[in-house]
Amino acid sequence: MSGLMGNGRRYVMDQAVVWAEGRYQYLRVDQDAAQNWLRRELWVSRLKDDEARQHLWIALRPEFQQLEDTQPSVGPAILGPGDEALVIRRNESIPQSASPSPGQPPHAGVVWEYGLLTALEPD
Repeated sequence: MSGLMGNGRRYVMDQAVVWAEGRYQYLRVDQDAAQNWLRRELWVSRLKDDEARQHLWIALRPEFQQLEDTQPSVGPAILGPGDEALVIRRNESIPQSASPSPGQPPHAGVVWEYGLLTALEPD
């Protein structure tokens, strides 16, 4: 998968937890930027949260640029320099609707947050 974006790999994840030492940048983005990121180049889904996975396909509607995840649900992805991840997660700081209205999907009351996590080159 190396070389998908420069020397980096691209993931979609549901958490911005960093599991390896290094320098990282996290930038919150809006839904349009998240959709553009998904359409730009191939990526690997590392989503473990079912609601986040549903939200990806229903609300963000990627144009099937997904690669097969060779290690599904085997711990977190470790980002190396040049790797990027689109993070899709519930914004827990904003109150969620109690329950969706009839006819709406189960995640309709959830407020979503998007961010780009990038592993930077060491100093």
